[in-house]
Amino acid sequence: MANRSNYYPRTPATLALVGCQSWEVQVDPPKFELKDPKGLTVNPYIAKPEEAPTIKLPNIGQIEIEALSITAPNAPSAPTTPTISVSITAPTAPSISVTPNAPSAPEAPNVSVSVVAPAINVLNIGTPAEVSVSAPTVETPKPVAFSVAPTIDAKDSINPSLSRKISNNQSGVNDFFPTNQARSYDVDTVNNSVRNFFTLSGVSGDVTLPELGTINVKIDDTRAVVVDEPKKWLKNSK
Repeated sequence: MANRSNYYPRTPATLALVGCQSWEVQVDPPKFELKDPKGLTVNPYIAKPEEAPTIKLPNIGQIEIEALSITAPNAPSAPTTPTISVSITAPTAPSISVTPNAPSAPEAPNVSVSVVAPAINVLNIGTPAEVSVSAPTVETPKPVAFSVAPTIDAKDSINPSLSRKISNNQSGVNDFFPTNQARSYDVDTVNNSVRNFFTLSGVSGDVTLPELGTINVKIDDTRAVVVDEPKKWLKNSK
C-alpha cells in the first residue's frame, strides 16, 4: 500500500464571529500515519481454468509402397489337329465243320396192351306190380276279370289331330309307323285333356306293328298300347 503520511492537503477554514470583523484562520488538519500491518500477508488468488491436456501424436515416418510388377502372360499357341489312329483288323471267316450221318430206318414202336375179359352177370328183372291209375278231378276254372290301367282310349282335346287312337285296320297303324322307317314316340302325359298312349279300338283283321317302331313310357301307371278286345290283332309286336 502507498505511504501517505507526508501528504495532507491543507483546507482553509473560515470562522465567523459575531461582529463586523472577520479573519481567516489557517488550521492544519490532523496528521495520520498509516503503517504496514505486520503478520498479515494478503495474496489475492484468481482461479485459473485448467489447461487443456497435451496429446502427443506418434511420429509416423514416410510409408513407401512399391509398385506391383505384373508380367504379361504369353499368347496361347494355336491348337493343332489331333491325330486319331484306329486300327481295324479284318475278321476272318469262321471254320464250320459239319459231318452228317446217314439216317437210319425208324423202328416200329413196341406197343403192349393187356386186355382183361370183363365179367358179365345176367340181370334178372322181375315183373313189376300192377299200377292202378285214377283220373284226376278238375274243377271248372272261373274266369277272372281284371284290368290294367289305363282302361280308356287315347285322347287329345287340345289338338285332336294328334290323338293316338287307332280305330281302323293296318292303315291306321301305318300312319304312325310307316314301313321301313324308324319312328319313336314318348308316353309322358295322362290327364283329362291329353292321354298320349296308343289305343287299338275296334280294330279287326291282322295288325302288325313294324320292328322299327319304338314307344317310350316315361310315367308311372300307364301303358304304351291299350288293346280294346279286337278279334284278331298283333302278329308281331315290339
